[in-house]
Amino acid sequence: MIHFNVISSDWLFDELEEKLLGKFKLSEEQTENFIALLQERTAVVHPFNELPDVCRDADDNHVLQLADYIQADCIITGDKDLLVLKSFNKTQIFSPREFYDKFMDGKF
Repeated sequence: MIHFNVISSDWLFDELEEKLLGKFKLSEEQTENFIALLQERTAVVHPFNELPDVCRDADDNHVLQLADYIQADCIITGDKDLLVLKSFNKTQIFSPREFYDKFMDGKF
């Protein structure tokens, strides 16, 4: 069995809050509850390494910065601007389906 750690940053939680309120139309209370639950189960770090400049969407560079800072094995995302990269430094980038298939097949 593989052990997973979920790691995030304040920037990513701010981005999540914006998407939950806007794109997904959650109420403020629902959003606060959802984020509070995630924060209880997530290690929050404060990366201070250089922000890369490789993504078509500049905001996605924050995801790469965090991954590089913590030396993540992988990023799991549905974001096409990240998926097109396939990897960043030593971090592989998977869609949820790709990750599931690799995990279930024991290839990861």
